[in-house]
Amino acid sequence: MEMNYLSRKIRMMKGLEDITESDNLFIEIYSSQGECLGRLKPINKTLAVDPDIIERLMKWRTMYMEYFLTQFPVSFERTSRWLSEIVIPQDDRILFLIYDDRYQIVGNFGVCDINVETAELDNIIKGETSKTPELMFFCELALLNWIYRDLHIDKAILHVFSNNLRAIKLYEKAGFTKGKFYNLTRISNEDDIRYVNDNDGSEGEYVDFKYLEMVLAKDEFYRLHPWVKDIYKC
Repeated sequence: MEMNYLSRKIRMMKGLEDITESDNLFIEIYSSQGECLGRLKPINKTLAVDPDIIERLMKWRTMYMEYFLTQFPVSFERTSRWLSEIVIPQDDRILFLIYDDRYQIVGNFGVCDINVETAELDNIIKGETSKTPELMFFCELALLNWIYRDLHIDKAILHVFSNNLRAIKLYEKAGFTKGKFYNLTRISNEDDIRYVNDNDGSEGEYVDFKYLEMVLAKDEFYRLHPWVKDIYKC
């Protein structure tokens, strides 16, 4: 699979080719019983400037700030600039809004560093309550199926703080296994905090948790969740 195919696919989903068509693009979220639980809708150029969407992303980022490598005071301007200058124009990343079966927006789920070999799950946040307890789990499976089936990528990865046990449990349930652990140091500058890999030679204060890489291959995913192919007509 060539990188230009992936770029075109991502650009289409984000409305960089046809904004009208992108309004109708989404990934449905199904349970193992075939019940539609909601959908994943990519943030396109229209949604990226929607004040309500920006406010939601601000709130959710603030709620889970402690689990990000970079931590800072959230602002409308900074979030808007992140969407317009990073999320939308970069062809190797995409951010989805999570809608439940009542069409209420309850969180976001992203993919970054997309290339012909791997894609990384990123910005995984449930920001609102939902009547479906396992919505995030099935949301994760829907997105992984899209990565493997539609993007034709053979391996998904993610990174998570080793003390974020709830998230790790969710990823392991999907089939991810623990890989490399990276030592971290914390660098504080006024209101901002950055956690960096200590192998980079950066100065900072060592912390008592690590940065964990987790991996899930395409074949293993479908072995663990064979129903996905039937439900999603793979």
